[in-house]
Amino acid sequence: MSEMDPWERYSADVASRMDAELHTERLGLANELRQAEEASIRLADRLATSIGDVVQVRTRGGDVVVMLVRDCADTWFLGERERVMTLIPYAAIATIRGLPQRCEQRGDRWSISLGSQLRRLMRSGRVVRCVLTCGEEQGRITRVGQNWLELNASLVISLGQIERVDFSSPHLG
Repeated sequence: MSEMDPWERYSADVASRMDAELHTERLGLANELRQAEEASIRLADRLATSIGDVVQVRTRGGDVVVMLVRDCADTWFLGERERVMTLIPYAAIATIRGLPQRCEQRGDRWSISLGSQLRRLMRSGRVVRCVLTCGEEQGRITRVGQNWLELNASLVISLGQIERVDFSSPHLG
């Protein structure tokens, strides 16, 4: 086997380094593309993929709720646990365990606002338990405004303070 002359060795070394740099650049671009795709995935997309699955939610106040995901929208999701339905605004979520690692961005938008969902509860006449960042209140929702709700025609609660709303499951009759 003949020995390479210095120029051939140099040329082979440069070509090898260029190939390695191109490979590294391609890996970096692929990683950047994956991260950009993940950046477009909303929490609602991941929760929509989890409908029918059990998740564990920790609210800002530290409450831990384990429940079956039933429905979700752009700003809230609904779960069921031990014959109780629980409505949780995304703003109240500190952590969630049990979401799938992979999901796709959903094209359809769930534009039902938290206020709209609370008005549905109001029309149902159910007694609700509002767990707040500073305690809890219970009663029937009598009015819902843009950023507040009223319980028992006397107590106004800021929607921003609600960590979750519990109410009886409709499956109980």
